[in-house]
Amino acid sequence: MFTGRLVSMCWHVCVSSTRRGGMFKKKSTLKPDAEGKKRSDGGPSELPCVVMIPGTLCDERIFHRQKHAFRGIANVKIVGYRDLGRNVDWAATLLAQLPQRFCLVGFSLGGLWALELLRRAPERIERLAMVASNALGASVTIQRKASQLWRLWRVLGPGAVAQRVKPEYFHHEMQRRRHARMVHNMALLTDSKVAHAEFNWAASRPDGHADLARFPGPLLIVSGAKDRLCTPAMQRSMVMTQPNAQWVELPRVGHFVPLEAGPRLSDALRQWISLQTKSFNDDDSRRTAPAIHSL
Repeated sequence: MFTGRLVSMCWHVCVSSTRRGGMFKKKSTLKPDAEGKKRSDGGPSELPCVVMIPGTLCDERIFHRQKHAFRGIANVKIVGYRDLGRNVDWAATLLAQLPQRFCLVGFSLGGLWALELLRRAPERIERLAMVASNALGASVTIQRKASQLWRLWRVLGPGAVAQRVKPEYFHHEMQRRRHARMVHNMALLTDSKVAHAEFNWAASRPDGHADLARFPGPLLIVSGAKDRLCTPAMQRSMVMTQPNAQWVELPRVGHFVPLEAGPRLSDALRQWISLQTKSFNDDDSRRTAPAIHSL
């Protein structure tokens, strides 16, 4: 368990979306009686809406532990990518299906999509959690890697792509072996058009630092200290951009934080969504938040 002050912001809640679409595996992860339960702090009966966006070649299984951790305290919606490969504005379609106010959790590529939603509808996002992600715009190096992965996909298939990136995903060989089947299976179940669209977005996304700097809500950054894809330097860049950010850096953890450090990520997210926060006008809350190491 780690300690630390969460950034200040007034508490808001959002109601469940009444629209149904292909992007969500379930309308809600909560049972009806849990959704109607009154909060222990005496606040409104509606639970906060938490939208979780998976990473590249991932599906809802990546957030299995976090979904369970939010039971009874949030209405969770896990976004699916099956509509991403169509010739539509995916971000706009997603926003049309979401409640007026919601909280965002983005893992890896999901964090890049979260920044795009923040760019388009900043007034609708209450809280933002970036998990093993970054706010950098596409570079020549990123574009080259995305092109290589897509070429590998077309020639040898999704299994070869999963095999290629797996060493970069996990810090420990034991963790790599433990989650290899799931990583491979998620890749196999990804449609080729969706994979192509994911690679393209990674290679074309704009820089998100300015959007983070303008974001007034609670910002949580969770990363692995041994992440070779979204490095500690990238996390520090986000913290420097938004001093109100709370950064939780997990030692001995690589890129796949939801799998390698599921319980610790769940603890950080529960604090982020549950704790009452002070006003951002408080001068004390403007201090740069230090990294908090969860052992």
